[in-house]
Amino acid sequence: MAAMECNGPAHTESAPPAAEMPNPSAIKVETRRFTVGWMGRYPGFRIRGAWLEAAGFPAGTRIRIQVSPGRLVIEVDPAPPVRRCPYCRHTGNA
Repeated sequence: MAAMECNGPAHTESAPPAAEMPNPSAIKVETRRFTVGWMGRYPGFRIRGAWLEAAGFPAGTRIRIQVSPGRLVIEVDPAPPVRRCPYCRHTGNA
């Protein structure tokens, strides 16, 4: 049986551009402090504020979080997102 080729928009549109990192010399280095609390059944905290965009994390930016004991490192994820075709649920980029 031959595989069907899907021509849905997820396969034909180009991936969105990666977020541009701001000039490192333009970023004011600051320490932000948060308290871990309960978010439903799990411990958690929420990070938000205009400073995120100034630090290179505008809304819609994909991130990756490296986890080690007592430390979280949040970075922009340079890998393009896996796109799914809404018609056939096929994965892959255009």
